[in-house]
Amino acid sequence: MGAWGLGLFQSDTNYDLISDLDLELGLYELTQKASAASSSPEENQKENQHPTSAEEHGDSEKNRVNYSIFADHCSHKEAIDTVKNLLENGKLTQLVAKYEKKMQTGDDSDYLPPGYKLCIIGACAMTLGCHLAPSFINLLKRTYPKNLHMPDSNMQMTKALFGPNGYTNGVAYDFVSKGLIETMDSGGPPEEDLMYPGSNSLNVQAPFGLPPLFGPARKMRSPSYTEPQYPNDVCGGCGKDENAGMGPLMKCACCKNRVYCSKECQKYHWKWHKAVCKPA
Repeated sequence: MGAWGLGLFQSDTNYDLISDLDLELGLYELTQKASAASSSPEENQKENQHPTSAEEHGDSEKNRVNYSIFADHCSHKEAIDTVKNLLENGKLTQLVAKYEKKMQTGDDSDYLPPGYKLCIIGACAMTLGCHLAPSFINLLKRTYPKNLHMPDSNMQMTKALFGPNGYTNGVAYDFVSKGLIETMDSGGPPEEDLMYPGSNSLNVQAPFGLPPLFGPARKMRSPSYTEPQYPNDVCGGCGKDENAGMGPLMKCACCKNRVYCSKECQKYHWKWHKAVCKPA
């Protein structure tokens, strides 16, 4: 896995997944149709040939139309708006339902876990400024701690979901992830993230949880988790209330103050709740 950072959108794994999602959503086909419609037959024939100069190559890239679920891979503002509308008109709901079902049934037939895919889908939708359903936001809050194992990606999603200055529904969000060229131009990854001092290899595990290929020469930085800030009358782990259709919330057996929608959320939140939990 080629990686140049420990955050979202900083590895070939992320980019490959984005390409797969673009294909699944029909965005490749949309890109091809838009490119064909904006070019004359002569230009299309010329585009299929190797450019004869750097200037011609630059002109070709400048005129290229591209649609992607990741805003940074869209060619222009109109492309972003087109993909955003496509997702908000049902495609995002279908995509989330598909991978949520895979996650619930333990279907691991894909090369990436469905929980990890849901996290990247959510992050991409945020970059476009999509309106996310409350149920999907809550799903992301429950899912990302167990699926985003890269330290910076975990912190990025924590900030997006819980703030401060997190994601505002309907407003394009910037995860502030440096691209490969930008990372290298700024001196490369921090030395603390390298496998060996002075090396070019990151001490990086696969973003979905596999250990480093060669074993960690250095201990990998641990993710920094932030406590979810939910009022006491909703689930302390994900923010769901009783209107979410999951039945009555369960009270903490000790303090009777904090409530949860599931044992999973209670276990997840215990790392923070234990500091304030006192017998009622």
